[in-house]
Amino acid sequence: MATKKKTSSSKSAKGSGATQFTAGEGQVSLKVSGVSGGVGAGGAALTTFFGRMSPDPAPGWNTLTIIGLPLNTRVITVWVTEWVAGNFSHAGAAWYSTDSVQLYNQGRNCRVRFYLNWGSRLPSGAMLIYGPG
Repeated sequence: MATKKKTSSSKSAKGSGATQFTAGEGQVSLKVSGVSGGVGAGGAALTTFFGRMSPDPAPGWNTLTIIGLPLNTRVITVWVTEWVAGNFSHAGAAWYSTDSVQLYNQGRNCRVRFYLNWGSRLPSGAMLIYGPG
């Protein structure tokens, strides 16, 4: 008779671990640096950020890894968009569909899975609103 392994329900969970990528899926990153603005809501400050991904995402599924968020970030919203020189967003002909946004590493990192409907690599950026929650 097989025995069932007991699982631990520790309050100091380590998270889901390393991201598993699908073969052929694009992998891009973005480092949050500095503060481009913030709004206060009842004592909890939210911060905004916009920056370019590197490398430019490929057509199809991509996973964006955002690094450099403050420790214990608990709230984040991410929009993926086209990027143009001068570090601006651009509403062009490409379509982006976001599938998943997940904070990990005690809120310091975020994983965003998105689909780019375009025929080639495209300069892209991400708009963030994040904070302590």
